Amino acid sequence: KRVYHISDSVELMNEWTAKVPHSQLCNPNCSILKITDTAKKPTHLMSSSELQSFGISKYDLIIDSLADFVALSFATSAVGQIKSIYFEVARKLAKYGGPDSIAAWVNGYKPQTKNITN
Repeated sequence: KRVYHISDSVELMNEWTAKVPHSQLCNPNCSILKITDTAKKPTHLMSSSELQSFGISKYDLIIDSLADFVALSFATSAVGQIKSIYFEVARKLAKYGGPDSIAAWVNGYKPQTKNITN
């Protein structure tokens, strides 16, 4: 089964990779990869000027968040470290709407079902 992780902190991303070595970063082009390990706070707590020092804008973070939300909506299960309305809404969308209704607002896209093995 494919396992992906989503995070807005390089430190937490590295922790997930260490805990679940076969997991992959859900969005390999996400903005957090531009942030060095010296940044000790999640991106949503950074000011615009702090983000700009890494070449990231708030717009980039919004796009990343939307991509994460869609991924969570299609996920068959999810595990999180905190109780978050963001994760709850994505999961409820998938639970009550199902993949067909989710696909309707992403131009008919449905994820592939084949497993990836490492």
